Amino acid sequence: MQRLLLILWLALAAPAYAQDNIETATARVMIEALAPSSYGDWAYDWGAVSIRVSRHMHWHLPDPDPRGRPEHAEVRRTGWIGASGAQVGVAALGAEYGVRLLAFNFGGGDDRDALFAALRAAGAQIDVVSESNRSGRYVLAAPERDAAILDRTLSCTPPGSRAARRCWTDYTLTFPGRGAPG
Repeated sequence: MQRLLLILWLALAAPAYAQDNIETATARVMIEALAPSSYGDWAYDWGAVSIRVSRHMHWHLPDPDPRGRPEHAEVRRTGWIGASGAQVGVAALGAEYGVRLLAFNFGGGDDRDALFAALRAAGAQIDVVSESNRSGRYVLAAPERDAAILDRTLSCTPPGSRAARRCWTDYTLTFPGRGAPG
């Protein structure tokens, strides 16, 4: 009986976002990755970005010890967002000074409408810079947070290839001062 009560308590105490769909979970990470406007030069340091997003996603082990790494070497950390039985791959890229961008890989084709609806439902604003069926560039903004550039690219295996036909969408969120609006 005690085990049953413990299991029931854990199920009820689980965070509400654990039941989110993958677009809602990804929207949360994208918005949390944007630094509050009041942050200083350290807003996109590895630690600052990690603290904002890590409770909403899973990281693989970080890069090896940075000692001996060239000053401008690219640093990459990978992980994933999981929700409702689906996953989105995440890669953080930058240098020792901090994170330049987050890249998100959706493996199920074009999910732009669902992701953008989730971003808007979470309070974000998406302004179109350019857009076509297969790609787009947007400015992603959230109240009291830095704006960033969000690029979307839809890719598919070529028709007639020996590989099974599949499509995926990549989103790249580039942070201010690192190629995005400030």
